[in-house]
Amino acid sequence: NNLILQHGMMFWKEMLKNTSDMMMNMTVGKLMTDDDYQKITAPTRMAIGELDKTSSLMETLEVQQKIKQAQLLVIPGAPHPLEKIKIERILFEIEDFFQ
Repeated sequence: NNLILQHGMMFWKEMLKNTSDMMMNMTVGKLMTDDDYQKITAPTRMAIGELDKTSSLMETLEVQQKIKQAQLLVIPGAPHPLEKIKIERILFEIEDFFQ
């Protein structure tokens, strides 16, 4: 229901398919281009854990700067795997973003 509310009855399935296609392409080395990033118009928050070993702060900053309306969040003391971050922190950040 949230996808329908956020993206509309006519567009949520297309958005979900496009996101799925993007994730699948990333697994086979097809990364997003600068043009792809510029097409993102929705408010976006790029997040990285302070202890992340998968991505660097510089890589995350580079992507954040290519997306209009993008914010950067560095989560202190957090590693990369989302499940290792306290759920209360994740919920706080999600609620804060959507306010």
